Amino acid sequence: MTENAQNPAVLLDRVRQLLDEGNPEKAMDVLRRIGSDSPVIRNAYAVCLMRMGETEKAVGVYRRLLLPDGGVVLRGDAPALFKTNYATALLMENNITGCIEILNDMKDEQDPSVERLRDAITRWKKSVAWWRRLLAAHCGMSTSRPVTLDFAPGEI
Repeated sequence: MTENAQNPAVLLDRVRQLLDEGNPEKAMDVLRRIGSDSPVIRNAYAVCLMRMGETEKAVGVYRRLLLPDGGVVLRGDAPALFKTNYATALLMENNITGCIEILNDMKDEQDPSVERLRDAITRWKKSVAWWRRLLAAHCGMSTSRPVTLDFAPGEI
């Protein structure tokens, strides 16, 4: 039986397994064989991109997935998982302000991913001079010190 004929849920489990093993390239190959453009598959594709260090491409995937018609407001019906993955991709691109804005919009979400991102930003804030944080937050300037993640970026 070919992978195209298998259940997509089984294939997503295989993608998760490959990502857990540190093989995002192989996970990406499985996703390509699924042949679907569903939001769940696009999310998994973007997670693979983040894990491969191609965060700019991942941000693009999430923008198309979460910002309808090129808007600036996240889809209200989007799963928290997609939003936190987008916030993670923005953070990896050193767009701290964008990440924080998404997290602030999710203030009522009881998601562990939200807490992990908030913790990473809190650690970063303690390591960066106050005036650099101010420039990053209010002027959109990036700091010389990116936020360090102590977890694998993105979830499926």
